[in-house]
Amino acid sequence: AHNRLWATVRDALRPYGKIERVENLLNVGWADCLYCFKGRSGVIELKYTPAWPARAATPLWLRDLTPAQVLNLEDWQRAGMGAWLLVQVGDEYLLLRPATALAVLDRCLSRDGLYMNAAVKAKGSFPTIQIMRAILGNQNS
Repeated sequence: AHNRLWATVRDALRPYGKIERVENLLNVGWADCLYCFKGRSGVIELKYTPAWPARAATPLWLRDLTPAQVLNLEDWQRAGMGAWLLVQVGDEYLLLRPATALAVLDRCLSRDGLYMNAAVKAKGSFPTIQIMRAILGNQNS
């Protein structure tokens, strides 16, 4: 599923510039993707989970989201680059800033909380245009 998400992201965003998958076994927490679109560069961490928790009030838990990954996103954001967590939950996509990624790591946000804090939220097809607008619109300041 994670590889399918990467393939979807790559195919959707590659026409807008450069996006590469990063496999870095030496640097724990390194984001999955590095991009540069119209002079805007950044990183994207990809996460997939098949479904929301059964109760809407239950916080989303991404068991493979690590503190090192969130710290890496925060570090890149502080350095002036774009830094994002892209979560696919079933057929929904959420593009999250590092502060929201930290809340996900701490298991603080339910579905409604994530919807309210997402830079992009979409159901069904991959939200290419909305994601590009978010990435090009700011460096998540």
